[in-house]
Amino acid sequence: MGTDPFRAFEKHLSAVPDAHYLDQAMYVDIKTWLVDDILVKVDQASMAHGLEARPPFLDPRLVELAASLPPGLKMKGLRQKYLLKQSQAKHLPGALLARKKQGFNAPVSHWLNGPLEELGRAATSTQRMREWFDAAALDRLWADHRARRRDHGLALFGLTCLGLWWEAHG
Repeated sequence: MGTDPFRAFEKHLSAVPDAHYLDQAMYVDIKTWLVDDILVKVDQASMAHGLEARPPFLDPRLVELAASLPPGLKMKGLRQKYLLKQSQAKHLPGALLARKKQGFNAPVSHWLNGPLEELGRAATSTQRMREWFDAAALDRLWADHRARRRDHGLALFGLTCLGLWWEAHG
């Protein structure tokens, strides 16, 4: 029998049972994803190049202030970081404040058009993958990605991982 993947989250969620669901989610993120994933990656990447990274928005006083704000100032509809963006509207161009979030993902798109293409195509071309997913749609994803008409790197990477998992455990 396996372990329950939600156990780590439940522990932190139970620490703030009466909080708004947005505040609960933020608290769980701070206690899990931030410390166990994001900050670890930032630390490893910066230290590998002799840099000391200082995340200014993690100053304890600022975190406490942000946590104390009502949810409506953190998010307005689907607009995230509402108050932060409003506070910077006079100082930053509107296009910068309105643009989509840009992450620092692994270069899976490049890998799947290069060194991992053969592996990815093989993993997504198995009989089981073709039974569960539309074969023509999988072929279109690869063709569009290869021709650089659309970047399907993350989708293809996920499908490749699933295909490899099925191959190993199927």
